[in-house]
Amino acid sequence: MNTHRERLDREIGALPPSTIDIDALIVGQRRQVRLRKAGLGGLVMALVLAVGAVLVFLPRSGGMQWDRQVATSPSPPLDPRQAEAARLTAAWQQLVSQAFPGATLGKVPPTTLNERPGEPLVFVDLGTHFEAAAVVTDAQGTGTIKVSVGKEDSQFRNERACMTDPAPLDVRFSCEVVDAPGGEKIMRVTTEIGFEDFKRYLVEIIRADGNAVSIDVSNGVLENDQPYRGRRPQPLLTLDQATAMVQERSLGTTLP
Repeated sequence: MNTHRERLDREIGALPPSTIDIDALIVGQRRQVRLRKAGLGGLVMALVLAVGAVLVFLPRSGGMQWDRQVATSPSPPLDPRQAEAARLTAAWQQLVSQAFPGATLGKVPPTTLNERPGEPLVFVDLGTHFEAAAVVTDAQGTGTIKVSVGKEDSQFRNERACMTDPAPLDVRFSCEVVDAPGGEKIMRVTTEIGFEDFKRYLVEIIRADGNAVSIDVSNGVLENDQPYRGRRPQPLLTLDQATAMVQERSLGTTLP
């Protein structure tokens, strides 16, 4: 097979033989072309990889902005009545812990003082008022305490006077209304029910803004159809202690 150099020699005739290695030159040129192509391809590949790396490590404005928004998004505000129930709960728990240090608290049975009792000492929103209750057990025995804050539809709110209806035969009932500072009125009720020494003190104050606070304490727990039975010598608070506690300003509310 003729080489490129032999064909070139035939074309130029008697001229001195060429000292240029045409085949090597062509091979070299082809190698350079391949290298340039390979270099261009490598460069393109390098650029692709570099751009890809930048895209991988560069924070995405949309995603990062969303992350920042999620991280700094504030919690939705509580409903005003939910916030008030939480505030009352904190205030009431502090008062009870001071009055009964070391006592054990339990949930009031649903058939006793209210229809929707919450957890011990946690206020429940009943629409017109807030209410909390607990069964309290200490060294003297077990009793029940309930507090109501707001515009509960009570006999005292309606009449500003003690109940005058005759008490049932097995109930011994006494009541008085006394003045409090600022023109407020306080009703103090003592009730003894049944023949097993069950006693209750109910103290209610009507505040100047029309809201009321009442505290009901007993020396037992009312359970279903069980008889009224005392489980400690006296109610959890004395009548004077309940009167002082019902005037605590932290138990007031300004909500309608």
